[in-house]
Amino acid sequence: MRNQPETVHAYNIPRLNWWFLIASALFVGCFVLMVWVDYSGGRMTALGLKGDRQWKNYQREFYELERKRLASDAQAAALRAEEQGLAQLRADEEKLNAELAAKTAEVTAAQTEAARLQVEADRIMREFTMQKATRDEVRSFYEAALHRNALNEDATEVREWRRKVNNQNRVVSDLELVQRRARVGSAALTIEFDLGGAGYRVAGLTDPDHPQQDYRVSLAEAPYEVGLRRVDLDGSAELTFDGFGQPDRGGAVVVGAGGMEVEVIVDAITGEARIP
Repeated sequence: MRNQPETVHAYNIPRLNWWFLIASALFVGCFVLMVWVDYSGGRMTALGLKGDRQWKNYQREFYELERKRLASDAQAAALRAEEQGLAQLRADEEKLNAELAAKTAEVTAAQTEAARLQVEADRIMREFTMQKATRDEVRSFYEAALHRNALNEDATEVREWRRKVNNQNRVVSDLELVQRRARVGSAALTIEFDLGGAGYRVAGLTDPDHPQQDYRVSLAEAPYEVGLRRVDLDGSAELTFDGFGQPDRGGAVVVGAGGMEVEVIVDAITGEARIP
């Protein structure tokens, strides 16, 4: 291959390349600037550029205002929800406090009632102990009379003590029965004592042996065979227990036979029947 002489140019190729590079960079910069000015609404304040597409700026400001409005609405909604939740919590707290106060009152009332019932139970136990002692005493006299008369139950002394045992049990039990039935039925019941007939009747209480009749007891008949010696219920021969088991009066009922008597005391406050 033959040697060719070097080409001689009238311009400098490397320098020309640099000018092409600079021109290309300027062209790209102008293109980017053009696109940016169009995107920014035709205004580049720093470069003093101003276009005719001002609606871009308005649109951008609108979007910014809308974003702020939506953020403000969201914050207000969250605040309202929080306030509503707080109001609900306060309402629930007040409701719970009211329920707690009511329960506290109920607990206090229950404790008071429990204390009252305990006092009543203690009193009843004392009265029961006293009555049991009295009944045991009468029973022991009856058994002693029975032994003294060689276990002859028809002996006059034995019959008298047996009547006394039966009398005290029956009158006290019936008074307690009438009070209990009045309280359970929440209706007043009246027990009427009949001195002449040696017995008593309870109006409104069915006789278990005669369902069509009022409850009646004749103390003059067996096994009692005693009479009513005295009925002093605050000047009356009737005693009424209301629907709460409370008596309208108190007093004493005396039954007896021969030279023996049994007195039953009715408390005017509680209606409790006991033998002194």
